[in-house]
Amino acid sequence: MLPFVGDDSLSVWHKRSQPVLQYPPENLPLVGWRDPYIFEVGGKGKEWGMLLGSGLKGKGGAVLIYRSASLHEGPILLEACLRQV
Repeated sequence: MLPFVGDDSLSVWHKRSQPVLQYPPENLPLVGWRDPYIFEVGGKGKEWGMLLGSGLKGKGGAVLIYRSASLHEGPILLEACLRQV
């Protein structure tokens, strides 16, 4: 779950009631869905990106790439990048 800041000193945090992404995408045969990495795109919170470690059944490791205009709205899956052997 993504916490949000409760004060400017970053000493108080509040846990959201629902996760930003509750479940992995249903249209992909995933065997893992973990280790999110969230980053700014374009600076000053204009847009956000997220990478998620994953794997596709029978194909190997993958990274899921998401993008969102806000940290509080569900991100959109852009693509799944597969490891080339």
